[in-house]
Amino acid sequence: MSDPVETPIEDVAPPDTPKDAASGYRHMLRLVGRFQPDWKPYVLAGATAAGTTLCEAGTLILLTMSATSIAGDEADQTIASRTLSQTQMLAVAGGLLLVRLVLTWSNAQLISRTASRTMFEARRQVLAAYVDADWEVQSRQQQGIMYDLLANRSDVVGLSTVVLSNTVVAVINIAVLAVAALVLQPLAVLALVVIGGVIGLVLRPLNRHTRTLAHQYLDANEVFINSITDLTHNARDLTAYGVGERFRARVVEQQTHAVDIFRRRLRLLNFTPQAYQTIGLGLAVAGLAVAAAVGGDDVGTLAAVILLLLRGITYGQMLVNASQNLSERLPLVASLVAALDRFAEVRVEPGTQVPTSQLDLRLTGVRYRYGTDEVLRGVDLQIPPGERLGVVGPSGGGKSTLLQILAGLRTPCEGAYLVGGIPIGQIDPSWWATRMALVSQDARLLTGSVHLNIGIYRDLPHDAIVRGATGAQLADEVAALGGYDVELSREGRGLSGGQLQRLAIARALAGEPDILLLDEPTSALDVATEARLQEVLTQLHGRTTMVIVAHRLATVAGCDRIIVVERGEIIAQGPPEVVLDRFGSQALEAWELVEGEEDEAAPTEP
Repeated sequence: MSDPVETPIEDVAPPDTPKDAASGYRHMLRLVGRFQPDWKPYVLAGATAAGTTLCEAGTLILLTMSATSIAGDEADQTIASRTLSQTQMLAVAGGLLLVRLVLTWSNAQLISRTASRTMFEARRQVLAAYVDADWEVQSRQQQGIMYDLLANRSDVVGLSTVVLSNTVVAVINIAVLAVAALVLQPLAVLALVVIGGVIGLVLRPLNRHTRTLAHQYLDANEVFINSITDLTHNARDLTAYGVGERFRARVVEQQTHAVDIFRRRLRLLNFTPQAYQTIGLGLAVAGLAVAAAVGGDDVGTLAAVILLLLRGITYGQMLVNASQNLSERLPLVASLVAALDRFAEVRVEPGTQVPTSQLDLRLTGVRYRYGTDEVLRGVDLQIPPGERLGVVGPSGGGKSTLLQILAGLRTPCEGAYLVGGIPIGQIDPSWWATRMALVSQDARLLTGSVHLNIGIYRDLPHDAIVRGATGAQLADEVAALGGYDVELSREGRGLSGGQLQRLAIARALAGEPDILLLDEPTSALDVATEARLQEVLTQLHGRTTMVIVAHRLATVAGCDRIIVVERGEIIAQGPPEVVLDRFGSQALEAWELVEGEEDEAAPTEP
């Protein structure tokens, strides 16, 4: 078995993004295609865009011709070999506008539907990748960045389909208007195409620089998100130690560089479209100059060409904006796809077997490392069904890691872990979750009712919820809170440390597991509550396998056997009284074994 992967998913750098617009669009299409593989929406967007622009071009030509007719006192105008009166021209123009309105609404519906579906699919894939990952991978992900992946970057994926659709729309609109103008005045339009190509080359470095700044800002923003996550998670300690101001100064210092990048990004984002518009107006002037040099006295045609070119400038600006948005969003989309790929690389196919024999637990030569730090070293341990095993030893000796391996949350780097004779990795995780329960040191709550927090989405009947609360000595306090439908916050505000711990125990007992793993289950309980809980555990003795990491003598004394874990090794095991007598009082102090506390931990402030 290999060492656990240490690199957080979100820290994996996305592949280098293209440096020119064309390859950038192709790259974005490939990335977004991960969530929206169907090209049909873009084709339909292009088709509706062509229809709207044809209607717009026709309307502009008709309005120009009608205005020319009014100014020249000519009742009729010839358009495409057809003679139309002023009334007919205005009527046709009105009809074209109505058709354009319908097509525009259809296009907006299409783009918004595609974007929302793509965003939903991106969120679904990120959520599925995280949930399907084993806990070993999940535990290494930084909370702030995972939120950013699920909320912000998934949104960007959806919005990127809008960018791609707008690009298609802008290109088709420009093409349709250019063709219409070309038919009316070929030389002027051809001259403008040449000049426009030169302008595109001039603006190209700006787009490339925008992409570079977007990458830099993404990196700087991740540092900021991590700092804010540290602040919210450690606000109590930062305040208690009086270092809040120092932490704030550190974050401000970190963000000085990010703010400078943000300023330069905004400068480019605001300057580039305005520069394009100014250049576009210059092109219109140039086109008028070309038309004047070529000659011709058809004022209506010339006016129509100028109007079409001005509209083309507007759509050109839309294309510039889309290109800038692409430059901004491409690094974000690339990083999200890179995170998904990384999740896929470390994903292990779940097992499918279910033990048919008794659930004895056996560790053979188990080693575990965090990076280069070996915390378990060749552990051999067999736990028969129904045994109550105590685990003691100094802090940092590997007790909690051992418990997490027994729970199947961590995979040994070396050695084997068998449950009922089957390697843990080959066992169906859904079945295993119904037969094993883990109570960790730090109780975690969901935002929701007491019932939800005890049941934790297991669809347990209410009787099981009450049974779990009763066994954990929590039923009376649930009644005092207002019952099982009372809402709790994720932070557990208003609950004492002991209440949080007992809620976690209730969660474990409600499922009636065959294997119960408890990591310091009574550390926040008073002596009287601990005694009542010990009675419940005694009732389970013999029919439920229990492994208890303990710092209380009363908890250890009730075990069939205890093991001493020190520096990643089991250095002793046997009946509690034998092991405790062998090591003496100094060992008890080193193992932090105490008689008990009088009071539960204070409640969390609301």
